[in-house]
Amino acid sequence: MSLRAITFAIAFLPVWAAAAPTWEWGGHTYRLITKPTTWEQAVVDAENLSLGGQRGYLVRIDSGLESQAILEKVLELTNKIQRQRSIPNDDSGVPFFWLGGSDQETEGKWIWSDDGAEFWSGDFNGTSTNGQFTNWGVQPDNLTGDEDALAMSLASWPEPFYDLGDKGQWNDLSANETLMYVIEFNTTSDLS
Repeated sequence: MSLRAITFAIAFLPVWAAAAPTWEWGGHTYRLITKPTTWEQAVVDAENLSLGGQRGYLVRIDSGLESQAILEKVLELTNKIQRQRSIPNDDSGVPFFWLGGSDQETEGKWIWSDDGAEFWSGDFNGTSTNGQFTNWGVQPDNLTGDEDALAMSLASWPEPFYDLGDKGQWNDLSANETLMYVIEFNTTSDLS
């Protein structure tokens, strides 16, 4: 294929495909946004995108396999600088990215932003709701009193927090933190 043909093909990609790393897994399409954004804005940005007639949403994780696949892909597609920009101001020193869960409406009632399904009830001593997959560290703890948004860790918590969570585990953070995030679509497309 000539350089001219490649340039032509790239010029006609959908804007969202050229703008951010995108991949498919398990019949879904995922898009990584590395620009640090608040949780609420990430939800709005996700809902304003669609693929194949399917509205986007901030990523929802329903299994250990999906969790591991997303974690590995985000680590593969980001560099040290991008991860450093996604460290919250909670003194943990650990990078995170937003997931689509929150307990903003009712403290301790964790729901997914795509459909409002509850997946966790309570704090770190709580329980999974209806057998939903969860992957909390020693969380949620609502430490600052306003930790209502769900994030996944890209590294293990360092000392003195090392016992609170490992890479890939979830944490509750203030929705005002600015982190990278993943958008999910309930469809696939020919990304080649």
